[in-house]
Amino acid sequence: MAGTISKLDAEAFEKASKIIKKKFCEQVQLDDLPELRNDYKKKLSSLELQLSGMVQVKLDGVKRSMDVIQTANDQMVAVRGEFEGMYELCRKAGEQGKVLFDAYPRLKLINRARKNLERTLKEVTYYANLPARVDHLVGLLEKQPMQLRQVYLEGQQLELWRDELLRELKVQQGSKTMAPPPSTSGTGGPSRVVSVGDRMQATFGIHLEEVKKLLDAIRKKIFDNISNCFEIVQLDPRILTSTLEIVDMHAAFQKQKATRARERAEKNSEDVEEAVALSLLEDLRADLMSKLKQRVDDRASVMFAQTQAEAIAKEASVTTAGEASHVQPDVFAATLGAATRILVDLNYLKAEVAPCFPDDYMVMDTFRMQYEQCLVKEICKLYQGGFSKLDQGELLQLMEWLDYYNQAIVHLGARTPCSEFVQALSVCLQEYLVRVRIQMTEWFTNILNRVQEVAVNSAGQPITSTPEDFFNIIHLQVLVALSKLSADNMCAVIVVCLNVIKTILEETLTALRDKKLALAFPTTMARERQREGDPITLEMMCATVNDYDRLQEKIQEFREELGLMGKLSEEHLVMVDAAVDHVLDGFVSIADEANSGCTQLVLEDVREAFAEELFTVEWEDSVDVMMQKVAMTFHDYYSDLSVWLPPFYFARLVKECLEKVMALYLFFFFRRGGAKGKDEKAVLKSRPFADPLVVAQKLRNDREAMAIFFDDYEEQLRIAGLREPAALELQLAVLDHIVDLFEGGVTLETDATDALLREFGPWGLDALLAISFLRGDKDKTRLDLKERLNRHCARTFRPTLRGAGGQADLSNFPDDGAAEAPRNFSARFLLSPFDSEVDAEAIVIGVKRLKAKK
Repeated sequence: MAGTISKLDAEAFEKASKIIKKKFCEQVQLDDLPELRNDYKKKLSSLELQLSGMVQVKLDGVKRSMDVIQTANDQMVAVRGEFEGMYELCRKAGEQGKVLFDAYPRLKLINRARKNLERTLKEVTYYANLPARVDHLVGLLEKQPMQLRQVYLEGQQLELWRDELLRELKVQQGSKTMAPPPSTSGTGGPSRVVSVGDRMQATFGIHLEEVKKLLDAIRKKIFDNISNCFEIVQLDPRILTSTLEIVDMHAAFQKQKATRARERAEKNSEDVEEAVALSLLEDLRADLMSKLKQRVDDRASVMFAQTQAEAIAKEASVTTAGEASHVQPDVFAATLGAATRILVDLNYLKAEVAPCFPDDYMVMDTFRMQYEQCLVKEICKLYQGGFSKLDQGELLQLMEWLDYYNQAIVHLGARTPCSEFVQALSVCLQEYLVRVRIQMTEWFTNILNRVQEVAVNSAGQPITSTPEDFFNIIHLQVLVALSKLSADNMCAVIVVCLNVIKTILEETLTALRDKKLALAFPTTMARERQREGDPITLEMMCATVNDYDRLQEKIQEFREELGLMGKLSEEHLVMVDAAVDHVLDGFVSIADEANSGCTQLVLEDVREAFAEELFTVEWEDSVDVMMQKVAMTFHDYYSDLSVWLPPFYFARLVKECLEKVMALYLFFFFRRGGAKGKDEKAVLKSRPFADPLVVAQKLRNDREAMAIFFDDYEEQLRIAGLREPAALELQLAVLDHIVDLFEGGVTLETDATDALLREFGPWGLDALLAISFLRGDKDKTRLDLKERLNRHCARTFRPTLRGAGGQADLSNFPDDGAAEAPRNFSARFLLSPFDSEVDAEAIVIGVKRLKAKK
């Protein structure tokens, strides 16, 4: 009543407001205000009187209803008393024996009627109390969740009563008929004859709805308990366990209903399918799992929405009011945050919720499948359209999360990791490795291209910070991979880093060889070196040797550190070892090449002296020994290099100096040169020596000077590979053979001839003809010698290469790929030293062409 009055007051207030706005919008209209107020007072009094009358009518109706109820109750109590008296009499009669009912058939009928009336009274009482009982049970579900089992059992009894009643009503359809009660309206229309079943169904319909109300409430409670299983477990796990037991009980109950309906239909020759359908069977578990899946989807969506909303709020809280409209939430962090919360959900599910479910529910698989559908969709959004919107840190974080999820989900009992995330991790890893390769290449290139500051270590060796910088970068990548990635992905990153170093080393080795080429032809390449602004100093070249020697040690230490970390398996370490071996080979190659470059720098002064003085007319007339000057030059360099280089590389340098100075000496000998032209280019002109015996003696003096000098470095030569005591003599023996031929002439009867043919390999024939020319032999003699040498070589040797000069006549002999003659000196010349038409400029051009072809 109070609600109705409040509603009427609100409506009156609203109408009054409209009238006031309409009638009193101008000042003049306010004069009618007293008259209008009196009018409304009268109307108000009238309404109050009408309202009082309505209230009184309602109260009278309630009183009459209470009187009718009380009268009915009194009558039912009286009937009950009479039935109790009849029951007592019947009980006493029963005690005297059943013969009494047999003797009095009418009394037997009365007893049967009594029982029917008693049952009817019981049913009527149950029927009358049904709405109140249902309301009580529904309230019990809300107030006491643990009473769900008891409520369900009562609901089960009500369902059986309902189903039995419906079955009876179906039987009554079309049975005895009766006229409807007379109409109280007095309209006097024709009466319709209805069946007893229709009348009963019309009477019981509202109570059947009460049963449905209770069953729906129980069903809803079951759905709520299962859908909110996380919250229910926190409240009391017994509630969830009891709910799942009820689901199994309901399945058994439904099965029993179907069995009874089928048996009854078969007994009464009825339609079995119709009878089973009339039993109102339902698959509660299937509906439950369907709603649970939907609930899981909703839960995942809410997590992502909440996390993104929190990200927006966080961004908005740190921006000024003027910037608030431009807030861009951190979608990446929000997405991974929500995904992590889902994984936390799964952990909690396994630890607390899943034990409450029977195994055949496979609740972990259900939650995982539904969660992963949402996760895959949200995670893939982060890199759809490319990885350009993800920086290096975000990409690494995404890989870490994907790998962590796959490991965690297997730990939670999944048979296999998420296939979509395995593929996503592979795609992300490829992108990350590409970025690492580009980044590492840029960093290493910057380190190598910067101006190197040479320092001196405690041993007095020149070094730079390149090795430390290299491995600082590598260790940085390894530490990131160690903390963020799995063993497989960490191994892939390490291998990529090592492969980048391998590529950089190949480029460095090529550049270093270009520098050596420039050193080999200083006159021609000087302008290019000056233009490139790349000065090559001996100290810098020694620093390169020392740096790459230290890099060899550091790469081995790095490999040992990887083994001690314990994260990589033996299979991983095998792959790393293969990459380390390649890098180590690169370090060794560059160190060897740089050491060879030191040799080239040492030989620069020697080369200049040879080009200016050696085998010239002045040299023939001079009493100075050229190789003594060379020895003094070497001695000056070696005093520093013995400190600047490690012992092994210094020994290699000494050996290489011996070999190269011999090759250089013979190169200028066979390409006997003269004066310089006006354009400062060395014009090489071949001409015989004036006195072969004088030349032989000078060659012998140079040979002795070299032997004396290198005798002092016997230990270094032994370390470098010349282990036999006579190894130095073998290196210098070629000069002994040339001296013998200068003194005795070039003939086929000497051992020196065969020795030089073997020593010079493909250019042996050219060497012998050149010696003959330099001795001053006549042309006819040399032509005769050439023919005899051709025949001798054909009989004695099996040539595999052709020289630039006379040995080209050996083209009639087949190349079988088997070189029987050693080529100790031939391998040291890039081009033939015997072609007098080729000058130094042509040699440089030829070498460049050879490199281009390679």
